[in-house]
Amino acid sequence: MAGVVFEHKSIESLIRELNRNAQLRWLCGIENGKVPPSYVYSRFMKKLIDNEDEIEAIFLTLVEQISEVLPDFGKSLAIDGKAIPSFANRKNKNEKEDGRRDTDADHGVKSYRGKREDGSTWEKIVRWFGYKLHLVVDAVYELPVFFSVTKAPFPTSMRRTNC
Repeated sequence: MAGVVFEHKSIESLIRELNRNAQLRWLCGIENGKVPPSYVYSRFMKKLIDNEDEIEAIFLTLVEQISEVLPDFGKSLAIDGKAIPSFANRKNKNEKEDGRRDTDADHGVKSYRGKREDGSTWEKIVRWFGYKLHLVVDAVYELPVFFSVTKAPFPTSMRRTNC
């Protein structure tokens, strides 16, 4: 989670930050000051992927339990999305799943448009390779109600075609 929240582009970047930042180590539960090597993170991610159904069931149980405790939980909802970059930079030509490459990620594009005070328009286009997190949250308590992770959306109007 810290790697995503602090936008680290790689496990190695996160490890450097953990070695430098004692408070982050404490928040992540690393009590002895010894940051695990990179293969530990890879193995952990594989375990998360292998147990995806169980993790989703835990999340849904927690949402159900919190709705019993908090009044009006889920009455006011907000919906948002976030780009989640893959550690890979692009699709690999070898699509064989062997744990060394990301075979599920895709290219994503999101455009933002607006108008400046002088009346001129602007556009910002963000591209990434990875996934998109779709999140429904309770707007009052700021807690998640539902989530979905999909391949990054690449609008068909922006796809390159071979003519």
